[in-house]
Amino acid sequence: MSKALNKRYSELLEQEKRFIKRVVYFIHAYTPRPWWRAFIPFNFLIDYFSRKKDARAFSDSHLYLKQIALSMAYKDAESGNPGQSDSEMQAQLRDYWMHMQKIESRELYEHLQQWMAMLKKHYLKLLLVQERYYILLLQKAYSSRQEYKTFLTELAGVEEKIDQTILDHQKDKALPAGYIQRKQKAFQEIRERNLREAFGEE
Repeated sequence: MSKALNKRYSELLEQEKRFIKRVVYFIHAYTPRPWWRAFIPFNFLIDYFSRKKDARAFSDSHLYLKQIALSMAYKDAESGNPGQSDSEMQAQLRDYWMHMQKIESRELYEHLQQWMAMLKKHYLKLLLVQERYYILLLQKAYSSRQEYKTFLTELAGVEEKIDQTILDHQKDKALPAGYIQRKQKAFQEIRERNLREAFGEE
């Protein structure tokens, strides 16, 4: 059990790392380039290093919190006691919030709590499936295309609330124009691709 569980944990973590790389790639693809960039020699190198920098920044928050949820789901799967690690996950989120989060907002904190709880439940479902690869895990963990799509829709709804709260609190330090919309579009495209791969076209 433990060896198989470790393999599923590693598969899910690698999937989340690939997700971040794809999101950063899509955000760059959707971002309009200044006309003068076309005249810079080795322009592709600028894009490459820019993507690497963005991926690291994105990983510092997005992947960090996802990894906490995944680790807590692993503990629950290993112990056979769903919910056992809930208080530990809350403690780790509080620690992150106190030391790394720069926005003072109870609303944002509550949205993050909800987001991580949804992810932990999702990861636990996948970890309890006797399969090795991500798409097969999805197929076995979710009884139908609609069930998985419902989860993705609800997750995206919470992420939109998180993004809106961040925007509301950063009006004086605005993110690049259209960044949130490009990020949400990237999330949607990648998740829809996974949905198609696992359950086919609607």
